[in-house]
Amino acid sequence: LLEKIINLYLETAPKNIEQMRIAIANHDVGALKVAAHTLKSSSANLGARGVAELCKGLEIKGREASFVDSETMLMALTQNYATVQKSLLAELKSKPQ
Repeated sequence: LLEKIINLYLETAPKNIEQMRIAIANHDVGALKVAAHTLKSSSANLGARGVAELCKGLEIKGREASFVDSETMLMALTQNYATVQKSLLAELKSKPQ
């Protein structure tokens, strides 16, 4: 079950990050809130607290219709996710087949 959850997360997280990037570029508060909330929840469920906190901040940006520093936050999120991705891929490789 954990393997399925990790694989689903690794499949959907980049899509959510891309949706946030597009939402920020287009100043689309609704899309930013949805993508950030979705990734926040799934990240928190896997213990990726840094990713979840950054998503929370971006979700708040969407709620407040403020895009100040949102690109910087997204860059930090992307970097944080890359670390999480490496850890999760290592976890999957360590599991016996």
